[in-house]
Amino acid sequence: IHTHYDGQATWDTSMAPSCWHGVTTCVFGNCGVGFAPVEKGQEKYLINLMEGVEDIPGTVLHEGIEWGQWSTFPEYLDHLAGRNYAVDICAQIPHGAVRFYVMGKRGE
Repeated sequence: IHTHYDGQATWDTSMAPSCWHGVTTCVFGNCGVGFAPVEKGQEKYLINLMEGVEDIPGTVLHEGIEWGQWSTFPEYLDHLAGRNYAVDICAQIPHGAVRFYVMGKRGE
């Protein structure tokens, strides 16, 4: 199922509420919004992108995501791989994050 658990996956291994409804695999990143790659100082831009597509308050993402644990997308995948989830997860590299990572302010 397409989700926006990109941030939640860093603090919640249950992936609720999807796991409560029989979902076995959660996919995120395919809408172009996500949290890797990210350079220090780019977090707010990515939070604002997510707020634009999902009803998750920016303060929740800012405080909940384990910022600084990764910069590149492979590092993000390694971070996720170190956790034991209740469902299978599939993270796709999000276009918005890649664009801003490479282009900086020009990518807004």
